[in-house]
Amino acid sequence: KVMRGVLLSIHKTLDEGGSLAAALKEHPQAFDPLFISVVEVGEYSGRLAPSLEQLADIVEREQEAKKKAMRTLMYPLAIVGLSLVTMGVLMVVALPPMLNVIQQMKGDVPLITRLTIGAFTGAKNNFGQIFIGVALLFILVKLMNRIPRAKYAIEAVKVKAPLFGGMIVASELARFSRTITMLLEAGVPLATALGLAMGGCKNQIIKRAFLASQESLLSGHGFTPALKKHPILPSLFVELAMIGEASNSLKRTMGDAAEAYQKETEQRLDGLLTMLEPASTLVVGGMVAIMAFSMLMPIYSGLQSFK
Repeated sequence: KVMRGVLLSIHKTLDEGGSLAAALKEHPQAFDPLFISVVEVGEYSGRLAPSLEQLADIVEREQEAKKKAMRTLMYPLAIVGLSLVTMGVLMVVALPPMLNVIQQMKGDVPLITRLTIGAFTGAKNNFGQIFIGVALLFILVKLMNRIPRAKYAIEAVKVKAPLFGGMIVASELARFSRTITMLLEAGVPLATALGLAMGGCKNQIIKRAFLASQESLLSGHGFTPALKKHPILPSLFVELAMIGEASNSLKRTMGDAAEAYQKETEQRLDGLLTMLEPASTLVVGGMVAIMAFSMLMPIYSGLQSFK
């Protein structure tokens, strides 16, 4: 029903003579900047149908990646969650009565058992405070994303993160290269194409690099010299852009860059998902080991004192 209302609003804007991109901009909750930018590119270049096909391809790939991630994560998350519930029940319900018996027998309670019970008891007694703290942290992050400087700092951390940074950069470059290739093929001037393609960049660090390249181009110094000054951009991308600009074949080199970084994004995602299964196994194994030692060590201590 919500989407139907959005589409009816877009239809009304079109009937009144507005553009499709302008109609989409009125509904940012339904259409992200990339979607609007690609539609705007299609309208500007007179190639709306290929632009929509590109969007369909982008959305399909993103949805497939999300489904694949959910399928891969479902089993590990279920196992970890079940292990946490089991461990909590044992530590809060089963273990305290047994410890009372051991203490009555004047047996020593092992350190690992005291630490584990203390952690679970503390979490149970302070659940409200912990929940409020997590909620406040979530709200703080949301508020920081609305402050330009804070958002820039957060996105700088994201692109430098060990596991996710490379995937974010590759995804942004694939999207930018694909869009600018389509624009150049439609005969759009490079300076205009840069401005339109930058509209689809979600990360401000990468967007700033392309903004500097646009300013360099407009000042007569070329497109690529400014790219060298931004280390966030991989050397392969910069070299492809330099070759394309020098040989007047930027359409082809940017198309090659789009394919290369799309494959890199998919490979990085596959690698990350492949790592999650053994990592979850290690987490579950560690939790089982903690449960085993926390339960068995007091029993052993009680038997020793009984002797």
